[in-house]
Amino acid sequence: MLSQDEASNVSEILSAIQSLSKDLNAQLGEVRNEFSTQLHDVISSNHEIKEAIGTFSERLTQAESRISAAEDQIASLTEATDTTREKVRKLDMQMEEIENQRRRCNLKLVGIPEGFEKRDCRGFLRAWLPQVLSIEHQLNIEQAYRLGATPSTQNQQQSATRPRVVLVKFLSYHDRDTVLKAARLKEVKLENNHVMFFPDLSPKVQKQRKLFDGVKLRLRHLNRDYGLIFPARLRIWHEDTWHYFNSVAKADKFIDKLRPAIREKPDAGPPRNMGNNTGSG
Repeated sequence: MLSQDEASNVSEILSAIQSLSKDLNAQLGEVRNEFSTQLHDVISSNHEIKEAIGTFSERLTQAESRISAAEDQIASLTEATDTTREKVRKLDMQMEEIENQRRRCNLKLVGIPEGFEKRDCRGFLRAWLPQVLSIEHQLNIEQAYRLGATPSTQNQQQSATRPRVVLVKFLSYHDRDTVLKAARLKEVKLENNHVMFFPDLSPKVQKQRKLFDGVKLRLRHLNRDYGLIFPARLRIWHEDTWHYFNSVAKADKFIDKLRPAIREKPDAGPPRNMGNNTGSG
């Protein structure tokens, strides 16, 4: 049997174990409650995350559908734009062709002194052109007039040195071509003014031809025969044949190899095209 002291110690130990057990149970309860609360919060947060992911996934699917539809629409619009651009290009070419066709029977005369026609430009040219160009038949001129406003008193002196261009509208391309060809064969003057003949071309074609101005200057320095073929194609006479160029770069490269031409006779070679003086239709 235990002594009284031993029994008292055992009782104290048991009492301490019971107290510790109660404390542990209390702490475990608190931990359990806290864990349960946190677990609930985690579960709740997880549920919210799942809902957010589901909403995001749904929106992402909708965005993908919209992007796909937009890409299809853009592809369709791009194709339509390309088609429209091609149609516009063709229409522009047709309009350009129509515009130059409308001007086909016209000539521009530069250098006729102001007032020399005495208010009857058409009658003056019908008499003067056949005479100065040695054309035997009568020319059918529909209209003839100067381009631009009548010079005022202040700029009459300038107009005397730089007269306005005369536009001549022939009834037939044959008469226009006859005059242009005849003008290429001789130097035309009127009261010591050099008269130049140009085909009436659209602004676009004139701009294309102007690109060859530097090339034509080089050819004149080399005393070479050349011409411009409609709309803007350069031809150069070399070694008894015409050489044709659609670009300035190729023409320049060809000219680099040329030497100044020496003519034994004034009329040697092909009909001379004076370039800036007449041009080609």
